[in-house]
Amino acid sequence: MSVSDKSTDRSRKGKQMRATIDVLRDMNRVVLLSTSIIGTALTTTVFAQSAGSGAAAADGQAAPLTEIVVTATRKSRAEALKDVPLAIAAFTGQQLEAQHVQTLVDVGRMTAGARLEANGTFPAAANFFIRGVGVNTSNPSDDPTVGVFVDGMYLGVNVGALTDLFDIESVEVLRGPQGTLFGRNVTGGAVLVRSKRPTGDFGARAEATVGSFDRVDVNAAIEGPLLKDRLNGKLAVSRKDNGGYFSNAADPDNRIAETDAVIVRPMLEWRANDFTFTLIGEMGRQDDYGTPTKNLAIKPAAIAIAPPVPTGKFDLTANIFAHTSTDWDQMVGEANWTLGEGKLTTILGYRKLEVDGQAEIDGTEASLFQFETPTGLRQRQRSAEVVYATRLFDRVDLTSGANVFDQDVDYRESRTILASRPAGRGVLEHTAGGIFAQADIGIVADVTATVGGRYTIERKHATVANFGQCDPQVIQCNFGTNDSQTWRDFTPKAGVRWAVTDDLMTYASFTRGFRSGGYNLRNSVGPAGPYDPENVDAYEIGIKSVLFDGLVRANVALYRNQYSDLQRQTLDDQARQRTLNAASARIEGAELDVVLVPFEGLSLAGTFATTEGRYSEFNGVDLTGDGIADPDLAKSLKLARLPRQTYSFNVSYAAQLADRGSLTFQASYDRTGRRSANDLNTFFLDAYGLVEGSITFKTADERYYVSLFGKNLTNELYGTTGTDIGTFRALYIGAPRNWGVTFGTSF
Repeated sequence: MSVSDKSTDRSRKGKQMRATIDVLRDMNRVVLLSTSIIGTALTTTVFAQSAGSGAAAADGQAAPLTEIVVTATRKSRAEALKDVPLAIAAFTGQQLEAQHVQTLVDVGRMTAGARLEANGTFPAAANFFIRGVGVNTSNPSDDPTVGVFVDGMYLGVNVGALTDLFDIESVEVLRGPQGTLFGRNVTGGAVLVRSKRPTGDFGARAEATVGSFDRVDVNAAIEGPLLKDRLNGKLAVSRKDNGGYFSNAADPDNRIAETDAVIVRPMLEWRANDFTFTLIGEMGRQDDYGTPTKNLAIKPAAIAIAPPVPTGKFDLTANIFAHTSTDWDQMVGEANWTLGEGKLTTILGYRKLEVDGQAEIDGTEASLFQFETPTGLRQRQRSAEVVYATRLFDRVDLTSGANVFDQDVDYRESRTILASRPAGRGVLEHTAGGIFAQADIGIVADVTATVGGRYTIERKHATVANFGQCDPQVIQCNFGTNDSQTWRDFTPKAGVRWAVTDDLMTYASFTRGFRSGGYNLRNSVGPAGPYDPENVDAYEIGIKSVLFDGLVRANVALYRNQYSDLQRQTLDDQARQRTLNAASARIEGAELDVVLVPFEGLSLAGTFATTEGRYSEFNGVDLTGDGIADPDLAKSLKLARLPRQTYSFNVSYAAQLADRGSLTFQASYDRTGRRSANDLNTFFLDAYGLVEGSITFKTADERYYVSLFGKNLTNELYGTTGTDIGTFRALYIGAPRNWGVTFGTSF
């Protein structure tokens, strides 16, 4: 893309963003009926606390930690985290803002056993892994193993799941399969994101950030009563821009990894006696310029046509100026009725997603491998869920419900591979439904049993043209696959919880998870499917404790997950992809998170996870190149993207400046171990550690604040994933050292 082309594209992009804002302004004037809020907000986070957030300290002694409240169990009332027999990490929007968290990638670095990373090919796509299980591709037909739920709405594809977290009330990360209450294919875990609701009072806040690499962010939110004691409204707007983290040796005028994004989120809430009715809209656009691809090696077959490999630490080269645009419109309605001792909740969701892009895959000035226009995705989804939660006989908490989900996916991909331009297309119609129930039953004093289950039906119909069966513009295609399949599954749950004391609880549980079968929309060889469902039997024991008069919180979880019919996507040296039910595996590990307040003002926190994964079988894969599968060799492969150990530390100190305000110092370190970049273990990602820090001044009335922050302070070169095929090996790298200053006000 030339400089003039880039200017034209930016002009078009600006018009589209202004149109998005205009549409939302109109939408904000319309009173639409929909549904309400369940539960209450998280009151703090398991990762880092402010020492002043608890009860007042006497004689300079540390104050107890504030109790954490979560809603992930979907009961008729919120529960204290220390009483919930699940491995959960919980974060408030306030705490995420204090640590300058922008996306769920940063949340993953604060969660034991989780790595919520971005996909390199399409920057807005999520490659989320929890306890060694995730999706290591941008292929939209691969159902996410880590489900993302935004205001109760499940996101059907991993593309477009990495948006901004401004004006978020809470994020909860549930580790391990959630087969009963969140049954949509989440064999790895679930991430629950909740937008900040109107309070009923007038209020406004705004903040601006300027920083390195020409970063400029502007966020604002305003809310207030529209009809006294009945109707409340809110509007939040976020605009983010940076000039690109990397220079391009092949085109110095166009930097790589530039991002422009705008999000507008209007909200209406109606309250009437025991009924609450909330409508949350969101429209946004994110433009990413340039793929952060670092070439590591050019293989012998391509040496004659490829230029030298860049050798500098952050040197990148690209022969095309890649551009990916991600547009989405969504609406969530939530209605909540209090009925006797229970609560009835309905959640309706709609989302439209459009992605268009080019991607530089090889990281050289040669056309070894890249995605070309008209590569893109069109997805529409609709969902509805009804949940009733109540307490029976003063000893049984019952949650039951039903849900339906429907999505249409149209994926087109056109590639340049050396001198060829293969292209393919896949269209998927996907419908799913389920009924579920879960009960916590008081057996004897301080002992509670949990039983539950979900029955799921999924149907998929796919029409697929393999690569090479479409013209380069994906207009004329020869569809070789036109097929449908239905799957049914029952996923039970059982567990027991023993409250040893008010501040010490231990639990054990068994959960079965289900991930439906499907069809490969990015298929290269043979039929596109169907491949079979993936199942997991998960066992977990844990301890949750609050020690030393509330000054220490420590949670431990041990788990073993046994997977069967694992869906694996393999990529050979000609970039041909297949999805196989190739494997069975066992993953087991331990997780620890701790927070303590040694004295008033100082907070220390940390997480640690160790994970061991091994295949018991891995069939259908040729590792020696003789055309014959090598199951004995393949079962010795390491699971993709599974580090042996991860850990993080955080220290925060808040100093009061008499009646002038407060000064808070914060520093953190996150470590990710070495892991394989792909299923066939053809190359590995090095271990890395990230150092971040901030200094924040807030006035005594908390109306104004300024914060200086830095990320990747040691300028670590690290990769999150990569590509290895016959002609090259390349790494998708993270941002170098960067800093910023945020100015904010609220009233």
